Amino acid sequence: TAALGTYRNRDHFAALLEMALPFAAAYPIAVLCDRARLESPIRAVIKSGIGIAFFVLLFSGVILSLSRGAFLASLAGILVMVVMLFSVRPWSPFRERTVRPWLRWAGLAAVSVVVLAGFLYLPTDSLVDRFATLPRTESLSGEMRVQIWKDTTRLIRDYPLFGCGVEIGRAHV
Repeated sequence: TAALGTYRNRDHFAALLEMALPFAAAYPIAVLCDRARLESPIRAVIKSGIGIAFFVLLFSGVILSLSRGAFLASLAGILVMVVMLFSVRPWSPFRERTVRPWLRWAGLAAVSVVVLAGFLYLPTDSLVDRFATLPRTESLSGEMRVQIWKDTTRLIRDYPLFGCGVEIGRAHV
């Protein structure tokens, strides 16, 4: 069975986790890169360890939810966070040293290989089975697709800036 949290839909639960995942990934890095916090290195290590524990818990929840999209989005989010780490000067671990460009690219390549390995080795057998049985589009008729697109365009027109979100007490007609 899939992890659902308090949600009825595994994808909604996994989406919540994968949206929080980049913050859990960035926190330990930010703590360790901040020179002001390194006055007490043990405190920084403890805070980073707690951040890493949250990251592992969130990512485990994504994997156990069996949500294909959230798993892929989580790996992509991790990759984006690492690219930002290597490219943004103030937060870069290379900020005080001059580093040859090829070394940065080598680091990015190494992290990309690790993320690819994560895609291959982290999913459980149940998640791999879900990837193997991608939804079939034949189950949706052309008529149903047209109705979905009409509803979608109406929602975009009615809520152009922030989307519809959750509205309690008001039905959209």
